[in-house]
Amino acid sequence: MPFSCFEQNLCIMVVKVHPETGRIHPTPDGESDPNTKTAIWLEWGPHFEQAELAEPGLPAEVWSANGLGSHDCRCDTGASSFEKAIVNLAHNVYALYGLRSRVSHEETLPDQDRW
Repeated sequence: MPFSCFEQNLCIMVVKVHPETGRIHPTPDGESDPNTKTAIWLEWGPHFEQAELAEPGLPAEVWSANGLGSHDCRCDTGASSFEKAIVNLAHNVYALYGLRSRVSHEETLPDQDRW
């Protein structure tokens, strides 16, 4: 069975966002915080072995024992719960990577939630 590094390249952030925009807004002086809705943001990227990288000569200190993690911002997603966010992320990863070993970097995803 192939070794999976999905969880090593997964970044989970729990944030408070503005309920109407889904973004973090600055708090004006003397006013209450407009960011009152909890959101889960997820980022992910594929794991590369040294032989897979197109740019040789990367310094050894950036490598883990098993390779190098990355971040593919096309997979980034978020939702009001972890369950919804992880389903969205899984959809994005499968839509871009599927069962293919090579991925086009020009591919994009529709801007919509799957949940």
